[in-house]
Amino acid sequence: MGSPTTGRDVLASARESGTLRAGYDNQAPWAFVDKSNTVTGGGVEITRSTLKAIGVERLEGLLTPFESLIPGLQARRFDMITGGMGIVSKRCDQILFSDPFILARESFVFKKDSKYKVSTYEDVADQPNMKLAVDPAGIERTYATELGVKENQLVLASGLAEMIAAVKSGRADALSISSTSINTILENPRNSDLAASKAITPVLKGQPQWGGVGVGFRKEDKNLRDAFNDQLRTYMKNGETARIMAPFGFSKEDIDAAATHTSQELCASQT
Repeated sequence: MGSPTTGRDVLASARESGTLRAGYDNQAPWAFVDKSNTVTGGGVEITRSTLKAIGVERLEGLLTPFESLIPGLQARRFDMITGGMGIVSKRCDQILFSDPFILARESFVFKKDSKYKVSTYEDVADQPNMKLAVDPAGIERTYATELGVKENQLVLASGLAEMIAAVKSGRADALSISSTSINTILENPRNSDLAASKAITPVLKGQPQWGGVGVGFRKEDKNLRDAFNDQLRTYMKNGETARIMAPFGFSKEDIDAAATHTSQELCASQT
């Protein structure tokens, strides 16, 4: 396994060595290890293909808890962040992002026999006895509290598996997550007792929260980010992004919608 690249020109070093290392959180369909022990997923494969097109042949993945991805990148444990990290202002203060390659809306998952009805964060706020599972490092926690959900209504669960377990055990009445993960949840036979709401775009202070997802880079690696962005834009225009991500259940509609946004815009407007 390679080591994170060092030096002033990360892209030049990576082209010479043929490898970049990416941190990822284990969350299908964005990033996960398949049956052949290969790191894959929609976010991973668009990253891998884009890197190859700019002269970096291999992408190595380093499994990292979501909340440790940005600190790990800054500490040079890896060279970039792949998977499903949303582009929001508080993260943009710490790292650079590529332009978004998809817009990820929000959905709620609950038991089919739940006594609560939920399709928006406001629905949760209006039912004060309802408990909502969220990842402590995920943007859903911000959406919930900004839209009226009380802290004592939140059940903090790290990662999708823990959130599902919280709902199944009754510790939470629902979980909130990117709508792109819904098929992965509901297609699992072990989750036949679960259902999901329709996807929504939360609105905070009059600003739609688009859920743009991109690849993260260190602030000092702007040349790598810019080269990646140039190639990604080509893929967004010619349909390659949709082709690469379709096998993981991502919709062409959500991918095409991302093409009208930039990381600069999202960094300035997304909470």
